[in-house]
Amino acid sequence: DLTLFSGISNSVRYIGFNCQKAPFDNVAVRQAIASAINIEGIVNAVKMGKGVVATNPIAPDIKYFNDDIKLRPYNPEGAKAALAAAGYSNGLSTTIWVDEQKERVDIATILQSQLAEIGVNAEIKVSEWSSHVTACYNGDIDIYFSWSCACPDPSIIFNSVFNSAMLGQGGNCSRIVDDRIDELLSIGNTSMDESERESAYKEIQQRVYDLVPWVPLWVDTIEIGANARIDSMPVTATTAWSIKNVILK
Repeated sequence: DLTLFSGISNSVRYIGFNCQKAPFDNVAVRQAIASAINIEGIVNAVKMGKGVVATNPIAPDIKYFNDDIKLRPYNPEGAKAALAAAGYSNGLSTTIWVDEQKERVDIATILQSQLAEIGVNAEIKVSEWSSHVTACYNGDIDIYFSWSCACPDPSIIFNSVFNSAMLGQGGNCSRIVDDRIDELLSIGNTSMDESERESAYKEIQQRVYDLVPWVPLWVDTIEIGANARIDSMPVTATTAWSIKNVILK
């Protein structure tokens, strides 16, 4: 006597790098490792068809989504060559930080295997949630798994996670510092001109793709189990549920 309602969230799951900690303070290393991550393989294995492969740090339904940005090609051979060109011809060692949730440990395990193919030896560090968050805030992490909030406008998301004034507890756990991103955030946060805001936020997405503080993995799907007497129920991307538009049969 149950029925299932489904929809797409505004939340993006991603792998982040500590951009102020070697070797990830080198953008060439981040770009190389990003090319060695088989995003579609991770999503298929972990989500089993219940996630939408992500290309950007915001979901497609969020305002000013830049659909000119495509999925980064999976290219382990190219990644290995790029890593060598960055000074790591013999590979490198690092740590993947995750909390105890099984899905996230599975992601770390798959990522560990993929990085091994290009000579990156990654240890997995699993900790309980509060310890994991503290490590992210303090900048102890190297590679880490996290997710963005489900806000409908990019201002709240980007201002938290990419603003240089928000390092650590402010939300910028990748510790990316980029003057152009800060400038674009200022425009997007204050401008009353819709086209100006759109241009600013779309450029931020391109810079995130180029600078690789994150590797977006997937956009969450939302599933709600309900009594079969319910004929329709709106599934909101922000997961802020409302029952005022629920229709009974």
